[in-house]
Amino acid sequence: MKIVVSPKNLIAAVNRTFPNKDSVLELRAGIDCTVSGFGTEACSKFRTSETLPGAYSVDSGSVFVNARALSSALRALDKSADTIIEGSTIDGIVVSQGSMVFTIPCVDAPFERVKHFTGEEAATAALLYRGSDVSGFRAVLDKAMGFTSSDELRRALMGVFFSVPEEGPCSLVATDTHVLCDLPLIDWGEHDSAGVFPAVSSKAPDTHGVLLPYPFARRLQKVLAGYKSKAILTMRYARGCVDAEVIGYNGEVFVVTAIIDGDFPNWLRVIPSQNDMDRRVLATLDEGSISNVCHHLDRFAKATRKAAQSRVLLWNDTSDTLHIEGVDDAGSMALTVRSTPCQGSLAVVAVSPEYLSICLRAASGASSGTVTIETGRVLDPLTLRGPGGLVVLMPMQLPDGTAAPITDSSGVIRERTLSGYSRQIDTLAAEVIPQAEPVPDIPDVRGVALMA
Repeated sequence: MKIVVSPKNLIAAVNRTFPNKDSVLELRAGIDCTVSGFGTEACSKFRTSETLPGAYSVDSGSVFVNARALSSALRALDKSADTIIEGSTIDGIVVSQGSMVFTIPCVDAPFERVKHFTGEEAATAALLYRGSDVSGFRAVLDKAMGFTSSDELRRALMGVFFSVPEEGPCSLVATDTHVLCDLPLIDWGEHDSAGVFPAVSSKAPDTHGVLLPYPFARRLQKVLAGYKSKAILTMRYARGCVDAEVIGYNGEVFVVTAIIDGDFPNWLRVIPSQNDMDRRVLATLDEGSISNVCHHLDRFAKATRKAAQSRVLLWNDTSDTLHIEGVDDAGSMALTVRSTPCQGSLAVVAVSPEYLSICLRAASGASSGTVTIETGRVLDPLTLRGPGGLVVLMPMQLPDGTAAPITDSSGVIRERTLSGYSRQIDTLAAEVIPQAEPVPDIPDVRGVALMA
């Protein structure tokens, strides 16, 4: 094997492909010279391959080397002069430039199953997605990754589920059991029928897709960041692996991963139906209101990050005003936001300020459109619907003795002590408040003495 390449181009390609310095690199010579990085993070395995620009070879073959050793050798060379890389899997590779020569031993191939689809395999693989709006895909992927779990004991929640319906756009679904997002892709793209992909779980045989590991999603996100809108993203599925191919003005990159083998929760059972008679609109916020609310929520969440039971209470008392009050020993926040008028007064709901901010941004989407917040019975979750998709947010448990200000129809603010989960504000406002006995006027003796 012999490759002639610029050290500058090779270093740039290496930095984009391997996830850490202890990863294994594959250098492949042929008509197109490529470099591939292998990663093993959080029980997942993936490979990133990139074509080397300006490289050429007189033969074919491939070798595996340590990424740290190759990077150290390349940094010692002249970046403007071509470098010759040659060798075999037995003796290692020799990196030479003029009188400077480095010998790097080869290593074993990390895993052969995770490799780029070629030839007949690529032609027969199921098409998961093909679209040209890579910036829009990356924006949706970025929001979905914020909803994944970090619990390694629940591997199925540590990834993003790529849902492929029989009709309509594909969507990215993620959850950490406290929040859940179902974000449709802005660019529908092309995809095969849902039947060629695994079912989400044994309890949901009609919902198909693939479960992408978080490290793969993060790697794909970084690859897409290097491309503008003029690129094509193609994702295929075969033999338990997903091959993502990005072709643009600055070359071709492949990211391959083995999917997570496990049952993803049947999220469709979690989403409340819009036809439920108990569901009511808590507020409808426009772009300006969402930006204002997220700004205050982020500040409150940062101020109370180290405190326990940091939460905000939401309620709507006059049908067109959403009240948001932060409750915590380390800080406080009170905010009123104008909303589209909605029918009736609704429940006092306690939620995490950080979660609420993330959910509002995800539901508003790239266009930052109007978001509708819905609530229901006592233990029902909040649902946020907007142009960006659907988000489900579970309420927090209210510790005994939590006080919530309730404004009745006459405009009088009354403190109410809540316990357990959120209760309906209608019930609280209808409670009879015992009137205190009137206190008789007591003459001010000091004032009388002064006047005398």
